[in-house]
Amino acid sequence: MEAGSLRAQLGHDSEAKEEEIASLRETLTKRITGLEAQLEDEYETSKNALKQKRELERRLAEARDSAVGEDEVRRVKKQLAKVKALYRDAQSQLESRQASSANKTQLNNLKAQVEDLQDEMASALRSKRSAEGELAEANDRLQSIEIAKMEAENRISSLQKQVADAQGRVEEMEEELEEVEKKNRQTELRS
Repeated sequence: MEAGSLRAQLGHDSEAKEEEIASLRETLTKRITGLEAQLEDEYETSKNALKQKRELERRLAEARDSAVGEDEVRRVKKQLAKVKALYRDAQSQLESRQASSANKTQLNNLKAQVEDLQDEMASALRSKRSAEGELAEANDRLQSIEIAKMEAENRISSLQKQVADAQGRVEEMEEELEEVEKKNRQTELRS
């Protein structure tokens, strides 16, 4: 009678353990599926962040290529200073000689050159400021994307650890189930 009750108890314990393991396996399987979905989302986020980073780097390179350099601004300023000096010289000569029509034409040409160079310098400065603004904006966006990428990578690492832990627990529970089933079989064989 004791062997029968022991067998019934072991059978009941085995069934309870199997139900617990099945429930845990189902819960862990759902959790693993959820973690894998999160991992996939994080991967897509990371991939999109990398794509945006590359686009910003490309735009940054374009902005650098199209930006007017300091040397160009200095060159235009030097030319402007030279033309202004020539203009002043020509104007003083003109005033001292009671200017002829040819000198007036030369003076007007020099005046036009000065205006053209001033316009060119103003345009170059506007282009430079615009390029610097775009560069600063691109750097800010690039920094934000790198931070988002690092966060996504950290999240992916964390999710991978959780998946590994869950799989380890499932394996432990399966080993326990095998052990209980083995004991149950041994008990049945003894009786």
